[in-house]
Amino acid sequence: MIFQDRSEAGAMLANALMRFKDRSDIIVAEKLGVPLDLLVSKTIRLPENKKKAVIVIDDGVTTEDTAFAALRTLHECGIESIILAAPVASEESVRMFDQHTYEIEVLHMPVVFASISQFYKNFPEVTNSEVQYIFDSVKKRIC
Repeated sequence: MIFQDRSEAGAMLANALMRFKDRSDIIVAEKLGVPLDLLVSKTIRLPENKKKAVIVIDDGVTTEDTAFAALRTLHECGIESIILAAPVASEESVRMFDQHTYEIEVLHMPVVFASISQFYKNFPEVTNSEVQYIFDSVKKRIC
């Protein structure tokens, strides 16, 4: 499976995550119609309104991934249910997550996995201005 870009992969992933849309105890993407909050893996902080469940969404997961750090920190913070969602993940990374009893939602788990970018036609580096726009947009909604 090859995704056109992050937007297409995100839309497909959001559809797969619709099973969580009625849960009020979860932090996840806005499309599901539940509260949106951010967890930045470099400076992880738990949102002030403590939640029992968190969905961590990434554009792809490998064994050398910041998603592991985010999930580990959430677990240490006492989050009861942690779900990792990604359009694509390596088999090895999924096995590693399974060992930690995290729930995983992955659209594509290929046998041959060299890099996340191989599963996207258009996979540019995310710029600082794009990240700032996302943070500013979220800040307006939650502050």
